[in-house]
Amino acid sequence: RALRERGFEVVLAPMLRFERVPLGDGLDADFAGIIATSANALRAVEAELAALTALPLFAVGSHTAEEARRLGFAKVISAEGDAGKLRERVRKDLKKDLKGKRKARKLLYLAGADLSRDLSGDLGADGFDVITRTTYRMVALPALSRETREAFAANEVEAVLHYSQRSAR
Repeated sequence: RALRERGFEVVLAPMLRFERVPLGDGLDADFAGIIATSANALRAVEAELAALTALPLFAVGSHTAEEARRLGFAKVISAEGDAGKLRERVRKDLKKDLKGKRKARKLLYLAGADLSRDLSGDLGADGFDVITRTTYRMVALPALSRETREAFAANEVEAVLHYSQRSAR
């Protein structure tokens, strides 16, 4: 939309396809909070989150935080797009509850298949029991769309924008 508003003709060419990963045994554990580093991780298990919306949800950024609020989470803490800040927020908000309470130690981390940081390990070193559940994966598409191939063949493409290292590969 922003490019079109600036006069560019835009061809959308997704390189990856969203694919849900079934949770299998559900989310019935006794958690102190939930961590989400992607809005897709929440969307993938949207139907299974209703029982957890009373828990605090720690989101890596504003987009994920907005999705959590849309799904009914009342207490959403955003780390402004920084995984290091996310770890610090979890530590600050929940560490004070660690004094012998099992519930306060267990966190649910809803994540994609490709993780850029070992957040679970980082928080584990802080005394948290982080249960990481992969809820989705992004699968590479085998080919570009016909519209995109035709635009390249006609030499109409001036620039290509990628939004992740993975899609660029």
